[in-house]
Amino acid sequence: MRLTVDRKFDVYERAYNYNREPVKHGNLRENGTRELLQRIQSWQLPIYPNVVRLAEGFGDPASELIHTIGGNLQIKWMDAALSVAQALK
Repeated sequence: MRLTVDRKFDVYERAYNYNREPVKHGNLRENGTRELLQRIQSWQLPIYPNVVRLAEGFGDPASELIHTIGGNLQIKWMDAALSVAQALK
């Protein structure tokens, strides 16, 4: 994970190698350093699902396509699972 601060002093956490929206923790000016650090420390990463279940639910066993992007299929399946979970909310 990496933290970024934009020109409005909003603090975001971004995941490496994931195609996901960043998590906004707050604003340095409005919330202060101490509060932001507490938020960042208390925020927990989502639990990664079992790879076999991801493959069964979102993989395509009949496909003969080659996965050509830099990431791996587990990330692709996790993103698909996250999209489904967000749609169900």
